[in-house]
Amino acid sequence: MYQKRDLRKNVCIFYKKEEAFIPPLAEVGVFCLDLDKRMTWDEVGLLAQHDIPIVSIFQEKAIAKNEQGIITNYSSAQGIEDAEKAILAASSLNQPIGATIYYAVETDLGTNPFSQNSTTIHNYLSSVASVMQSPFSNPRNYSLGVYGPENTCKMIKDNWFSNAFTMFGRPYSYTFTDWTIKQDNSPNDYVGALLGLVDFNVTSSSNYGGWIHHRYPNGWINYGNSARHRKKCVFCNQYAYEPHFPDNTGMHCVKCGYSGLISFPQKSGGENE
Repeated sequence: MYQKRDLRKNVCIFYKKEEAFIPPLAEVGVFCLDLDKRMTWDEVGLLAQHDIPIVSIFQEKAIAKNEQGIITNYSSAQGIEDAEKAILAASSLNQPIGATIYYAVETDLGTNPFSQNSTTIHNYLSSVASVMQSPFSNPRNYSLGVYGPENTCKMIKDNWFSNAFTMFGRPYSYTFTDWTIKQDNSPNDYVGALLGLVDFNVTSSSNYGGWIHHRYPNGWINYGNSARHRKKCVFCNQYAYEPHFPDNTGMHCVKCGYSGLISFPQKSGGENE
C-alpha cells in the first residue's frame, strides 16, 4: 500500500498496487506538507480503474502541545466537529456504506490510560464515536478507525474502543498484536524505487476498511441471462449482478427489459453466464 499523506485536510489515502503500476502514480507518494492533498474525483476514478482500494484518513491539523507537553487543541467539541467534517468528506467522494474512516491521533500516549493527554484523547474520540454511531449524522454507517503511534493505538483498542480499526506507525513498541494496518517503511520483500519516498503498509486481513468507488452510468443491461442482469463499472470494467425484477406477468424484467421465462438464480453471476 502506498500512502498519499495530508496533514491539513480531510480524507487522505493509501495506494495498494502492483509494482508494475508504480510510475504513473509515483508522485503521489511524496510526503508533502504545503499542498492541498485532498482526494479528487479524478484520483478516485484512476484508482478504481486499476482496482486499487482507498483507505480514508481524517486529519485537519497536527496535535499541538504546550511547554509541559499537554495537548491543547483536541477536545470533545473538536471531536464532534471533526467527525462531521470527515463524514461529509467521505460522502462527497461516494465512499461506500460501512467503509472505515481513520481519525489521526499522532501522539504517543505511552501506557497510562489515565494521564491528562490520554483523557483528552479519550474524550475526543468518544465524541467522534458518538457522531459515528448516529444514523442521522452518519447515514452511511462508516466505521470508526484510529491512526497513530503503536502505543496510542494499543491503548485505544485495549481500553476504550475494542471494535475500532487501528492503523499504527512509529514509534514502535512491538507489543500490539490486535492491529488492522501497520506501517513498515522498510519492507524486506521490496526493492523498488519508492523506498524512502512513501510509507509502506501491511494489513492484518482483507477486512481493513478499504474501498473502491464504482460508477455505472448505463444502468442495468439485459445480456440474455434468464436469472439476472448486469451493469458495468466505467472505472474498473467489472460487472455487478442482480436478479431480474419481473412484472406481474412473470415474463418481463422491469429493470433491464429481459423477456422470457425468468428463473431463480442459484449462484453468483459471472461474465460468461
